[in-house]
Amino acid sequence: MHIRGSATPFWCGFAEAKQLGIFPRKGSEAVHILRPQLHRREVPSEGGEVTLRSWASYRPVAVFNAADLEGEALTGLVEARQAAEGVELKLEPERLEAAEAVLGAWPVPVSFGGGSGLLSALHRSHPAAGSRQLPLTSGVLRHLGP
Repeated sequence: MHIRGSATPFWCGFAEAKQLGIFPRKGSEAVHILRPQLHRREVPSEGGEVTLRSWASYRPVAVFNAADLEGEALTGLVEARQAAEGVELKLEPERLEAAEAVLGAWPVPVSFGGGSGLLSALHRSHPAAGSRQLPLTSGVLRHLGP
């Protein structure tokens, strides 16, 4: 789902969307996922005891990204998903500071540069630890200053 490059991280199945009065935009395509379905059954044994047998199966389900949906209830759906995920909207400098705090806690050296990310198993200065190089994006450049 991430490879598709969706605008929002919130997804909705067709049946749920229809129930809410939300419908996919014309021409939008669904992403098919495998939805786990849990099953339980009580199985009598020889001693008169009942054993609970449980298992999981998977079935394909079509889901749509919230950006591909339209309807009056769409805003409520996105707000409900944000609340369920504990999503808190933060400005870019706050997000970068939080990311730097996480990266700073890693025992692996982190550097910025280039146009793509790199994870190296061995690094000249720390051969046992490896290293990570993160791309310089416009947000990082603005945060780092001139």
